Amino acid sequence: MPDNNSVKGEISVTGEWTIERVKKLLPQESRQYHEVHFSEYRRNLFYTRVAEIQNLIETKGWQLRRPKLNKVICSFFLTDKGATQVRRPFGILLQPFLPHARLTGRNGEKIQDRSLTSNLPRIFVSITEKEARQLERQYGCKFWCIDRNWIYYDIPDDVRDLHPVLEFAYHKHRWNGQ
Repeated sequence: MPDNNSVKGEISVTGEWTIERVKKLLPQESRQYHEVHFSEYRRNLFYTRVAEIQNLIETKGWQLRRPKLNKVICSFFLTDKGATQVRRPFGILLQPFLPHARLTGRNGEKIQDRSLTSNLPRIFVSITEKEARQLERQYGCKFWCIDRNWIYYDIPDDVRDLHPVLEFAYHKHRWNGQ
């Protein structure tokens, strides 16, 4: 996988949500953190994917809250009223993994390389390994690794390629919350 600082290319978003709109959601402290710790390319890739997922959410009519961004993560939460447990079916990481993750590769091996330079931002989804493998067989959505509670996916050039995974996670947690 190429270093994220060396990958160049035009990043574009179509729809109501744009890179600029995502940036405006960021608290000032998080924006400054991003500028100090992450390359411009990495930041723009992250903001672009957040915008693309939010556009997909709105197109599909999924009832999720506005994206919640902080220093290293963007989370999408269900909007169910009266729920006793907040549910986050998926999100995007500016870092390649959640900070306390115990990562296991697709074939059971431990993930050793945790450097930012060789790991682009990732999407994480709250589904089981069994569900991820079924989605891979059915739709070709290959996951990167497994944590105790999350499945990580490399972010494809077109986020719609992960639509089956995101939709599955959304409906799984939506139905479980009712």
